[in-house]
Parts: sequence; C-alpha cells; structure tokens
Amino acid sequence: ILFLNSFDMNPPEEKPITKTDKPTAELFVMSFCPYGNQAEGLMKPVVDLLGDKADIQLHYIFYNKDQGYTYPDYCYDEAGQYCSMHGIQELNQGVRELCVQKYQPDKLWSFVIAINDQATYQDVNSKWESIASGVGVNVDKIKQCQAEESTALMAQEVSLTNQQYPVQNPASH
Repeated sequence: ILFLNSFDMNPPEEKPITKTDKPTAELFVMSFCPYGNQAEGLMKPVVDLLGDKADIQLHYIFYNKDQGYTYPDYCYDEAGQYCSMHGIQELNQGVRELCVQKYQPDKLWSFVIAINDQATYQDVNSKWESIASGVGVNVDKIKQCQAEESTALMAQEVSLTNQQYPVQNPASH
C-alpha cells in the first residue's frame, strides 16, 4: 500500500454557530434536475411554515463549455461561459426563476413548484408564461429581466457556486 497524502485524523475544531434573528438557508439547484426538484418540493413547506422568520434562497448551478457543453443546445452564448446540464431551456428557466426571486420573491416558491408540476425542460419555454400568470407573476417584468439581466444574474450564481463553503470541507474552516 502506498500512501501519497497524509490525512489529519483529528476532528475539526468546533466553531460556534452564529445565531441571528433571521437565518439564511441557500439551496443550490438546476431548474430541472430531478434531485433539485425534489429538494424544492421538500423545502416549500418549510418556507411556508417559517415565512419571514428565515431567508431561504434558491441558487442555480451553471456550467461552462469546459464540461463538454455546446452552444446553442446547452449554452447561453457561443463563448460557452454559461451552460446548463439539461439543456438551454433549463438555463432559460433558471434565469426566469432568478428574475422572479429578485423582483417578486413572494411568488417564487409558487412559481417554482407550479413549473415543476406542469412543465418539463423540453416544453417549459412554451408553457412558462401561462404558469407564471396563473400564480400571479408579472410576465412582462420577468421577460424584461431575462432580456436585460441574464448575464449578470448567471455571473452572480457562478460566483456563489465557486465559493468554498464549510459544509464542503468542515476541516478547512
């Protein structure tokens, strides 16, 4: 047996949990990942129960062409800076959900759950407007956000997903 790395077998130092009046929880998903959709379905009753007592945010995972994704089937632009695992419609839906979270956060969870229940990544581009209207989302505002803010919103999400979080490696923090 050859050991090329050493491993510290001591448990990490316990760090105190900072208590706040309004804790934040961040859920990282792709808009049509089956596991992400399950997590959203499980989180919705928590959001309903806690209301304004917690800040529960959805964040979206985007990839780049280096993971093998191509334009126009998976990527937002030819440079391949922002791509989605399940196709361009998933990327578009992720951006729309980010827009709803930014401009109508009180409608986000109803919109997400309705999309999950009524659309697939194959047909969401043709269904999202009627679904959004049905839960009270301002479709024109979301279209405007998608047209004007997509790149900035995706860049912000990529920045968040590239951060090192304590849960990824508790010993490193």
